[in-house]
Amino acid sequence: MKAKLPILILLACAVGVNADIIDLTPGGFSILNPPQVYVDWEADFFAGLYHGLAFLTSTGWRSDFLGEPLFHATPVGATDITISWDLTGTRFAVEYLFTGTGPNFWVNMYQITGSDRIVGSGLFTIDGNFPITASGIYGTGIIHTPDAGNTLVMLFIALVLLFGATRLRSLRG
Repeated sequence: MKAKLPILILLACAVGVNADIIDLTPGGFSILNPPQVYVDWEADFFAGLYHGLAFLTSTGWRSDFLGEPLFHATPVGATDITISWDLTGTRFAVEYLFTGTGPNFWVNMYQITGSDRIVGSGLFTIDGNFPITASGIYGTGIIHTPDAGNTLVMLFIALVLLFGATRLRSLRG
């Protein structure tokens, strides 16, 4: 019985985690002094791993790969922006989103994971002080198929085997 409670607590914690939009640089950073996560991303971008899917400009969204804009932006207050996207039916997925401000070269970097890579939305900011004047959305043309439930089935089988082994052990001892 003592071993079951920690296992149940760990399972509850693992199932409860769901972060699809991750702020990689809370508070933003100066492009003149970028953090390592940005330097690594930039090296991958110029190696051809990511495509610039869309860029927010003063006249709206510009997209070199997707044709019609599949992104929408709504300013929220003086410094934040809500961005939504729906890439259903395309071969692209959003992986990184940047918010920025022009003359100050101040940027914030987000990673998009899970189901939000295809259809998602979020409230984006830099640090609450700088107004967002630009945004860039980057991704790949590779869409990974989400798990169809196999992991959950394997977890159930493992728990049944663990329970069976514990029960057998108590009957023998």
